[in-house]
Amino acid sequence: MSIWRRFIFRASKSLVAFGLISRRSKKGFYIGLATLFSFATVAYFGVVTCEQESAQLQYDSDSMDLAFEYRLKEPDADKNIILIDVDERSLAMMAEEFGRWPWPRYVFGEFLAGLADYEVGAVALNIMFSDPDIRDRDSDALLAEMSGYARQVAFPITRLSAENDELSEVKVSFLSGAVGANLANDETVAVLYPFFPEAHDRLGVNNLTLDDDGIVRRFQPTFADQKFVYPSLAKRTLDLFDARLSAHAEQEYLVNWRSHRGSYARYSFSDVYASMAGDGDFDLATLKGKIVVIGATAPGLALLKATPLSNAVDDNFMIANFIDDMKNETGLTPIPVWMIVLFSCLSFWCLAIAHIKGVDEGLIDGGFILAEIASVLVTLISISYTNVAIDLAFPVLMGLAFFSVSKLYSIPITGSRRATKLFFDEVEWSGATQALLLGYFDADAVYERDLNDLEAKMDAKKIFCVDNLFSGENLTSDFMGTTRYVLILDHQGDPVGSTELAEFKGKLIQRISVAGTHAEARVSVIKAMLDMSMQFIVDHQNMAHQSLLQETTDDDSQL
Repeated sequence: MSIWRRFIFRASKSLVAFGLISRRSKKGFYIGLATLFSFATVAYFGVVTCEQESAQLQYDSDSMDLAFEYRLKEPDADKNIILIDVDERSLAMMAEEFGRWPWPRYVFGEFLAGLADYEVGAVALNIMFSDPDIRDRDSDALLAEMSGYARQVAFPITRLSAENDELSEVKVSFLSGAVGANLANDETVAVLYPFFPEAHDRLGVNNLTLDDDGIVRRFQPTFADQKFVYPSLAKRTLDLFDARLSAHAEQEYLVNWRSHRGSYARYSFSDVYASMAGDGDFDLATLKGKIVVIGATAPGLALLKATPLSNAVDDNFMIANFIDDMKNETGLTPIPVWMIVLFSCLSFWCLAIAHIKGVDEGLIDGGFILAEIASVLVTLISISYTNVAIDLAFPVLMGLAFFSVSKLYSIPITGSRRATKLFFDEVEWSGATQALLLGYFDADAVYERDLNDLEAKMDAKKIFCVDNLFSGENLTSDFMGTTRYVLILDHQGDPVGSTELAEFKGKLIQRISVAGTHAEARVSVIKAMLDMSMQFIVDHQNMAHQSLLQETTDDDSQL
């Protein structure tokens, strides 16, 4: 036997031995697999927790984005929230009278006064007036005066990079209502805020919280910085609206995004301004008691941001969503990490125990599929009808990975129905005195023909077709090629029963006396079968080679 064939022979026996060991140690395998997956889960979330230690919320952004896309229901938009946009229409309509943007400050002063006269509930003015207009001080004075008159208006403050703190002249103590340990240290902080003091007691931070991919998914009602803590613009607006927020509403949350721009009523700044001047048809009475968000949305003025549902969302729409979630408590809070870890580990161990206890494979497969579907539905239902985001994407994916590994492992264990009956049916083995194996190498046609002949000449009940030797086709086929086997279990004596088969006794048939316990007999039979099969392949090819040489010799002799 050549080196290559000895290698194939030994490798095949090793694979078979692995299959037998796997069957005997299946408890250890599944326990070890469940332990490995559990450890990996804990380690993964440990790393994630360390990376997100600065954030209060911990969530999987990709899975949450997907859940938002396929959620069953989105929250209704609050009809008491109105958006007034400085849009393209406004720029075009007001250009003739007020010129190009930016407009004179008194325009906004008059606008704020008009909102106060029509008794709006609260206003979030997301337009920065950080520097005086040196060309028109009267205009600045009117804006300052009207900001004092319109006490329901919240103005923005923008936190700049902390790298610029040393260059700033603004001290933390200047920020009215700021909280923090640095107030008494007179440390400077880089911020932009309205220059007129009449608005300083109604400021709110308009900075957005971006994830690493630049998408806005969460919102902090209270802006927390290393140097100070300050209300957001949305929260300040609700404070002016006299909305009583619960402790839950004031915690950081995942924004429950409305899906389209039409969720809230939107009007052009120019239309509302014209109606205040008596030249428009906008019904100003609709402003009474409403929360109004004012900001620039025209191209070139607005910096659009990305959300899980859109790549281009203006600040007005975002602020409206923030206000809506806080006011109506529709913001989402992810479940704690420990619950995800616990659910994942439970899925691993339930599958492992099911395999160890020998639960039917069909039941395991069906139960797993139902559990996966249920987990997805729980995620979608939670974000659709509650304010708790039960994100089970990680348990679903890890459960699928565990299931796949265990399924691949079970292939050489379970095998085909016929192979299982052949090797592990106690009834058949208990009465057998001899076993006979016929092997066919790369000869499907021969296999089918000879099998039919055997069934015609012998009792078909004694014949077992082993298409997947040792309960797994891939266990030996990679080394042995297309090999077919027929096993005959004898209950009376001579398993051959015909002269046609007797001539193969020396080369094709291996008799095995079944002695000792069933376990020992099975090991001996399997080993003998493999030995005989490999030897049959070698002898078969040698015979073919000798036949070819003989034919060549005969041809030469004739010549």
